[in-house]
Amino acid sequence: MAKNKDIEKKEKIIKAAIKVISEKGFFKATVSSIAKEANVADGTIYTYFKNKEDMLIQSFEYVLEIILEGIKEELNSEFDCFKKIKIIINGHLNFMEQHPDLANFLQIQLRQSKREIRMKIREIMKGYYKIIGKILKEAINEGSIRNDVNFKIIGHMIFGTVDEIVTSWVLSGKKCKLTEKTEDIFKLILTGIKNEQRVGVS
Repeated sequence: MAKNKDIEKKEKIIKAAIKVISEKGFFKATVSSIAKEANVADGTIYTYFKNKEDMLIQSFEYVLEIILEGIKEELNSEFDCFKKIKIIINGHLNFMEQHPDLANFLQIQLRQSKREIRMKIREIMKGYYKIIGKILKEAINEGSIRNDVNFKIIGHMIFGTVDEIVTSWVLSGKKCKLTEKTEDIFKLILTGIKNEQRVGVS
């Protein structure tokens, strides 16, 4: 199905915003420079966004939806809870590895934004944590992981670990393959949460 022209134009502006903000930084990037990159008039920006801050928030939401879409597709074909956790870890790392500009945008520029923006981003992140939480609750119910762990804390731990690895990768100049870290992260998480009576975990 063809996309609505308004949706296409909005996506075009979002992609331009991500590129310009990644290159210049959030505070130095201007609406005019983003409009120029998107090849639209400055006024067109305000048809879709309230201001530059709103553009940043919606850009983050757009990128997160793409990441989650790919992860959900893989999760739908998997039934093992441990493998689902690995899918989330590897899916996140693989996306960042394949889209270094987006990685810079997410890991660096969002951190430098205003507190109000970061608070709104936290709200958007609830969708990500909901997916992790659902998997962890399934694992607890089937006895795959210990029932004395707080699945909300574990969810934050999984995302936090992956997030920090990506940030270090961006700051180091992207000198290695991110997906090479998947197994180490997975084993570390698994060591802390798995039910020792379960066998055959890999």
